[in-house]
Amino acid sequence: MCAEMPFEFALGEVSMRRLRKVCDFVPPTSVQQLRGLMTGKIDLVFEHAGRFHVLDYKSNRLGSATRLSDYAAPQLERAMADDHYRFQALLYTVAVDRFLRQRIPGYRRDRLGEAIYLFVRAAGIAPDIAPRAGIWTQRFDDALIDAVDDPRLSLYLYHIPQFSGVAISADVVARLAADFPRTIAGVKDSGGDFAHTETLLAAVPRLAILVGHEPHLPKLMRAGGAGTICGIANLFPRLVAPLLEPNVTQLDQERIAAFIEAVFRFPFLPAFKAVRAAQTNDATWRTLRPPLFALNENDRVRLFAALAAVGFSNGTEIER
Repeated sequence: MCAEMPFEFALGEVSMRRLRKVCDFVPPTSVQQLRGLMTGKIDLVFEHAGRFHVLDYKSNRLGSATRLSDYAAPQLERAMADDHYRFQALLYTVAVDRFLRQRIPGYRRDRLGEAIYLFVRAAGIAPDIAPRAGIWTQRFDDALIDAVDDPRLSLYLYHIPQFSGVAISADVVARLAADFPRTIAGVKDSGGDFAHTETLLAAVPRLAILVGHEPHLPKLMRAGGAGTICGIANLFPRLVAPLLEPNVTQLDQERIAAFIEAVFRFPFLPAFKAVRAAQTNDATWRTLRPPLFALNENDRVRLFAALAAVGFSNGTEIER
């Protein structure tokens, strides 16, 4: 059993046209191919009778939420369709299938069980009469899972020469992408040099190019890049999200620059963990493993004073 199971996996050139041939509940989108990094958390993954199941809890209020009929099968099907939960369940199933394939020697798809969605407001309405009220289940067909999934491992190259000591040139990336077209899905460029990022975009246009330096995001997105994998998005997603939009403003860019200037006066990981500790009111977040150390109290006070001066109070972004 695994609660709040996190997952991330690469999607390499999944055709939406192919997907719609076998799946009639794909959310409407103008995107022709799914490509990038799929991330999320599954409420619960558990094993029963030798099969592994996905379970997700939903607190949606259906109808009056007090009648048994509000959570009957037709109403559940409508909720699953309207909120695209069936597609979410399919993605969760793909994630668990990949996980099991990597962890269990000799794993076979028949060990994959159902996706179960539990609408918790139905609990207790009439447990003696309808114990399964509010419970939606589906075992997805193997063909449907295969349409979303590619059993071959996809990789993202990580260019971070300030730590690795070795740069990954655009020429090397292009040769790897040509030799392993179904394996290399993209590059995370954390070198902080946008000229190198532009070289990657030109050399390997089919790959998903992401940056680690958030101020580069507006230029990256205009040039056809894929987005970012970054630390700030874990703490302040609303600070990063506008940088992905076509209508990003000068104020949006000034805010991220001010935040970076304030927080990077201090060691990166200790500072970010101190902020997370303040956000969650949980001091254990400040713990680091040697050779790294938590910020001392004086530096922690200075960190939060610097953040407050640019609009972040006690680890929380001030509404504007």
